Amino acid sequence: MSKPLLAAILLCLVGAGAQAQTPSLPQGREPGAAPYDPFARGKPAPVAPPAAEPATPGFRITVPLCRRAQQANDPLAKTVECETLLKAADDQARACQRAFEAGDDKAAMSAACRQAAGFR
Repeated sequence: MSKPLLAAILLCLVGAGAQAQTPSLPQGREPGAAPYDPFARGKPAPVAPPAAEPATPGFRITVPLCRRAQQANDPLAKTVECETLLKAADDQARACQRAFEAGDDKAAMSAACRQAAGFR
């Protein structure tokens, strides 16, 4: 093979590889633009709602976390947050137990009682 032919083939291969790496947009489309709607009949595209704020970094103190801390005599169990969560969970469990004993199926099968049963 002659050198100019080999160079032309190599150039084509390199050019094809560079094209494959960059995603191409359809002609006339800008990044982030709404897709084409042939049935819009001149109406503007709907405005997207603003993105939700990202969650704050860290962790959440939960009832199971506080219960494990309490069992391990961890100082976390003695914090105001854990004491409040544990008291609320115990109060909810007692209220659900009273509702169950009274035959109040609606209260006993509520989402709060199902959650309290999961914490036991």
